[in-house]
Amino acid sequence: MRLTLLGTNDLHGRLTPGLVQRLSDLKARCQPALLLDAGDAVACGNVGFRPGGEPAHDLMRAAGYDAGALGNREFHFRPGPQQCKLRRVLFPILCANLSDARGGLYGGIAPVATLTAGGVEVLVVGLCVPMVTAQMWARWLSPARFVAPAEALRTVLAEPQRGPVVVLSHLGLRRDRELAAEVPGIDVILGGHSHTATRERIGTTLICQNQPYAGSVTQVVLDVEEGRVVEADAALIPFGPAEEGLHP
Repeated sequence: MRLTLLGTNDLHGRLTPGLVQRLSDLKARCQPALLLDAGDAVACGNVGFRPGGEPAHDLMRAAGYDAGALGNREFHFRPGPQQCKLRRVLFPILCANLSDARGGLYGGIAPVATLTAGGVEVLVVGLCVPMVTAQMWARWLSPARFVAPAEALRTVLAEPQRGPVVVLSHLGLRRDRELAAEVPGIDVILGGHSHTATRERIGTTLICQNQPYAGSVTQVVLDVEEGRVVEADAALIPFGPAEEGLHP
């Protein structure tokens, strides 16, 4: 079975109706396909929020996104504003290295999602750069707790997986490379945060990241046999900024 992953990252609220249509058309042409985001899709800063939610999430829903990672811009250190930031999201926003101080879900943010496309089950894991840890002074202001991404990912992958493993990482390219080298069992890392356009391989893990502001879209084609990835190839497709005028 051939399956396509389409990935974006660091949109920073620059998604437009025109880009939404292009993403939707691309996903339709690539079926079976999953459209995924690696975080910082919204424009608001780390402590800012809109009480009614983020308009960017309406556009992402229209484009057909299947899941996204929690980026630092989607995170808020207080539970109420955190709920506001994700109020308009109708697809999973994921972060496996985040919980509340008691070990439960913070803001209802799940660690993983199992998505199905073309009959293939794909485990999608979200990771975010740690914002509040047990060692930071910010722990006195927030019930949120981040742990080391590699630790969280090892916990997730301790159980045998029946299909491809895709990590939506808002950690930056250096940490993505470390993850690929240290944690076995990752097929694809769709990264963000460092704004580093790349496609590279470390061991059996394919690492991809786009230019920010919809400058490119990652297209990963997986050949899957009996739940195992036997071949993976990636391309960075130039997308919107030049014609949309979206360069910062």
